[in-house]
Amino acid sequence: MQNAVESGTGGAAYLGTVPVAGKTGTSGENKDRWFVGCTPYYVAAVWTGYDTPEKISCYGNPAAQLAMVDAAAAAPPASSGERGTAGPRDAPYLAYSALYDRWRSLLARREELSGGDPEARAREIDLLAYQVDEIRAAALTEADGEALVREHADVANAARLWEIGQSLTQLLTGGDPSAFDLMASAQTVLGEAARILGDEAREWHDEARDIARRIQELSRSAQSRIEAIDASPERLAALEERLALVRRLERKYGGSIAAVQAHLEKSSARLSDLAALDERRAECEREIAETEKRMAPAAAVLTRRRRKAADALAAAIGRELRDLGFRDAGFRVDLSPAPFSATGADAAEFVFAPNPGEPARPLREIASSGEIARVMLAVKAVLARHDRLPVLVFDEIDANIGGETGNAVGAKMRQIGDSGHQVLCITHLVQVAVHGCYHHVVRKDVENGRTVTTIRSVAGDDRVREIARMLGGADITSVALDHAREMLARLG
Repeated sequence: MQNAVESGTGGAAYLGTVPVAGKTGTSGENKDRWFVGCTPYYVAAVWTGYDTPEKISCYGNPAAQLAMVDAAAAAPPASSGERGTAGPRDAPYLAYSALYDRWRSLLARREELSGGDPEARAREIDLLAYQVDEIRAAALTEADGEALVREHADVANAARLWEIGQSLTQLLTGGDPSAFDLMASAQTVLGEAARILGDEAREWHDEARDIARRIQELSRSAQSRIEAIDASPERLAALEERLALVRRLERKYGGSIAAVQAHLEKSSARLSDLAALDERRAECEREIAETEKRMAPAAAVLTRRRRKAADALAAAIGRELRDLGFRDAGFRVDLSPAPFSATGADAAEFVFAPNPGEPARPLREIASSGEIARVMLAVKAVLARHDRLPVLVFDEIDANIGGETGNAVGAKMRQIGDSGHQVLCITHLVQVAVHGCYHHVVRKDVENGRTVTTIRSVAGDDRVREIARMLGGADITSVALDHAREMLARLG
């Protein structure tokens, strides 16, 4: 894995050429670099040296812990090779969620009704009243759109249209000769041709007759349309006044008649709210109280289920922790009342006592990255089938553990990997390393005054030699090689 961003910035690390989004920074006296990317159901943490749990684990986040309790309580187990749903999506949760959304909407409504000072509210009422009266007085309709523009163009050009109509009438039917007269003469000639040529010429005669009829219809239609125009100065003035009013309202309130009408509806509603503010605020308070009364039992359903799931989850994680070397550790999931939120009225806290005689503390306060990494592994082992982003990266998980516990840690990660998840582990402990299906060697070198980290895949004999080197150091003996082969063969 290569870190490719500057300290303290959002960015990416890379697995090969694939970016992993997250956050980087430095910690400790030596300014060790770390990278972390996570969501409530996915954690990937890589760092050099130790760091605080808040920077390396989403499992220390109370909201994520509550989500894990919900996952254990509500998400159904998935069949082999499938992953379950991360987080509750069943009827009780959805029922509460609908009430919560309604409650939040009412709170926003109350804030809106309560906002502002009286003088500002009075000024707003005056402005809204003026705008509503102005738009209502205009009484805009669909006829004030394109139809108004077309009529204004007709009336404004009435004189020229009258001239066009007169010319057209002369050309079509009123002139000497007119187009109609010419087609009538053509009919006479084609009638004589029909007596000689027969059917073909009769078709010509009929076409000429149709053309003459259409000429008459065209003349009458054009004359009727032009004569219908009210060309009086009074009508032109009325149209110009109306068009100016429409254009002014459109400029002020949105650019179209539809936008002006929408502004009228919105302003009228707001004006009604302000005019009856106290009454509406009291009604909103009553709705909030009623919704909270309904939310309380809906949240209690989630709480009862969570308490049952929390006990089972704590017991299951405790068993996993014992397998991982915490033989006398204590682990519990505390639920406490909390204000209404999107997830109910509960707060969750994972509490852990790694050693006998030590007080139990919230998981987020654990200082040892090795301890918290093993707790994360235990939690992951229990909730693996509920994860939607099942990639887990561990570093320093072998801190302060021996061979027996290391073997258990490696076996646990192998178990998670075999269940359809991807586990990446950076380790110095051979008992952990041999459980991996694939192995890579990370090496640091100094080139041109800079530290360069490289990663190389090993397989076959190279893989055996690396395991042997972890067993016996730089001087690799035949005994170490045989032992490495035996360990790899035993674990497949």
